[in-house]
Amino acid sequence: MLTPGRCLLLIACAGLSLGLPMSSQLLDRSQPWRPTQPTGSSGFVGSAVCSKCHASLVTAQRVTGTARALRTTENCQLLASHPSLTFRHGEYTYQIVRESGRSVYKVSYRDESITAPVSYCVGHGETAQTYLLQYKGSIYESRVSFYPALEMLDFTLGASRGEPESLEAALGQRLASEDARKCFSCHATNAVSETQELRLESLTAGVSCEACHGPGAEHVAAVQAGRDPKTGIFSTSTITGDELSQRFCGSCHRSFGEVMAMVDLGGAGNVRFQPYRLAKSSCYQGDPKNRRISCVACHNPHEGVVRESDFYDAKCKACHATGPNSPASAEKMCSTATKKCSSCHMPKIGLPEAHAQFTDHFIRVARPGSPYPK
Repeated sequence: MLTPGRCLLLIACAGLSLGLPMSSQLLDRSQPWRPTQPTGSSGFVGSAVCSKCHASLVTAQRVTGTARALRTTENCQLLASHPSLTFRHGEYTYQIVRESGRSVYKVSYRDESITAPVSYCVGHGETAQTYLLQYKGSIYESRVSFYPALEMLDFTLGASRGEPESLEAALGQRLASEDARKCFSCHATNAVSETQELRLESLTAGVSCEACHGPGAEHVAAVQAGRDPKTGIFSTSTITGDELSQRFCGSCHRSFGEVMAMVDLGGAGNVRFQPYRLAKSSCYQGDPKNRRISCVACHNPHEGVVRESDFYDAKCKACHATGPNSPASAEKMCSTATKKCSSCHMPKIGLPEAHAQFTDHFIRVARPGSPYPK
């Protein structure tokens, strides 16, 4: 789960190494687009316009987890289906109550209380959902989140469990301007201006077409004028697998370089940072222009995450193959099994505070009982 604040403190890093042949340290920063890139709002046209030519892609992408990464309180289905939630810790009581199609967040301590409107729901809610509140002109990350595994509220991942300094501190973490920008730039589209200002009034909640392909106005104009349809739009097919995984996807999901700059490499919680974990895999290392694997080798960003093991077995066997018709470059097949490859080589790692397990994208021989390799 990627929550704002703690989870999206994207620390810039360059030149740090673990002894891995990582070309991500030498990426060309002049690439025309990345999902977190601030830009002017006038070039955005919206997914409805994209749908006129790319209807099937737009329709499929709208139900993905990334498309539901952020929702306004009015459109938050999870809170609508849970109109009254309560969590108690010591003498503090937390409530999220639905009123007239919106939700309010209330923290009480003895006979005192603070109420703040829930402005946004962060996360699609399959693992967890955190809330952004507006209080006294600032944006707060809620101290408690909803966890489907519990069907109730509990502390937000990374939130302090000690006694709050004040009732206001009990609301949650007040987001500094930079943290708020990083949160919205990853969970929304058209959220940050070229002057690094949040534009909440015009953002599109969730990751839509133009979050990954850039503002579409120039592209639409080129198509309408009969010019090259590649004009004015970004395609990940123009970059290497390393650039895609680390600079592009990693701009939100945490790159190798960012995690290397973290204290203790982010601890066991870095299992959630897929680009970093993938970069540690043997099949990722080597010639950066000829990666055997990248994020899109297994995940189509226009579709929901596939859950069937057979799908991923086929991906593994595309490189790991044996037999008379196997290419000379084929890697050895696993000597233990030929099915459910990811269950052994990409084990599920449980994070108790998150009440969930996460697939470890560090592809390796994971031996039972061995410590978690950070």
